[in-house]
Amino acid sequence: MTPRIFLSDHGGDFEAFCSACYQCYMDFWDNCPQFGGKDILRALALENGREKVFWGIVEGHDNQKQFENLERYEKIPCLAFLIQAVALNDADVKWFRIRHKGKLRVQIFSKAHRYLMVLQERKKVFDFVTAHPISQRQLDKKMEQYEASLKAENGVL
Repeated sequence: MTPRIFLSDHGGDFEAFCSACYQCYMDFWDNCPQFGGKDILRALALENGREKVFWGIVEGHDNQKQFENLERYEKIPCLAFLIQAVALNDADVKWFRIRHKGKLRVQIFSKAHRYLMVLQERKKVFDFVTAHPISQRQLDKKMEQYEASLKAENGVL
């Protein structure tokens, strides 16, 4: 089971919880993650003392704040899990390529943890786009897309 970070493990202190999540996020990047032999890069801009990419993961595109979606914080360890699981050919983790606005993206997801990571492919690197928990309905759709990608020309949807 992928470890999760819980608010209760930090005595209900949200700032301590957020700091633990951020440290896990930074540990992921400090380990220089790769996918398919290419480095994964992210924007380094800061907001409120932490990277904007971190805030995008834990707050989402609609900027949910703190207690509105703790699962986004709790599942930060899934970032490392997904990349490690792909490298180990873990049967739980699937990935596929899909065109999005003319660019090639890779979607990596875990069925057991209901978590998705999206990368945008460039020639020599991948750009990190987003990562977040997904619902069962979204997971079902990702599985359909994954199955379709196995039959698609060049494996790209």
